Amino acid sequence: MNWFKSDSRLLDHDRELFLRAQALLGESELDAFLDELRDERAYLLSLRQKVLTFLQFFEEEGRRFEQRRLQQRLAELLAVLRDLKAFTAIHFLAFPRNQGERFRLHPDYFVLEVDAASLEEHAFHLQADADLKALVSRGSEAAATFWRAVRKTLKL
Repeated sequence: MNWFKSDSRLLDHDRELFLRAQALLGESELDAFLDELRDERAYLLSLRQKVLTFLQFFEEEGRRFEQRRLQQRLAELLAVLRDLKAFTAIHFLAFPRNQGERFRLHPDYFVLEVDAASLEEHAFHLQADADLKALVSRGSEAAATFWRAVRKTLKL
């Protein structure tokens, strides 16, 4: 925390920064993105783009909360959102193929019948599904913790 600024100026800075970030990605939008990943193993490209814009906003120099607690909670949220960004880039594709707005966990991951030749591949797909569940759980927890810290610290 910068001790040369008054507490009210620090809070004003953090409120302004938060409101700018919230305009890019609100709590309900992030929850919808995470819920769809968890429930449907899918996401809408427009929501993922909002997540990426939120990440990019905080990656710019000087975009930090002055309140240490907020910055720590934000760092936890950004870390899991980066992990989700990387995971979805690798394991998701537009599905149905001619529809570019909805992306699903690779459809070939959901094999109904597994023969001996594809057992190793099936194990890989099951692991990808388990990894997604763990990432979404971490993301939901980090998001909830961040929003609680914002409401408590910034009195919003």
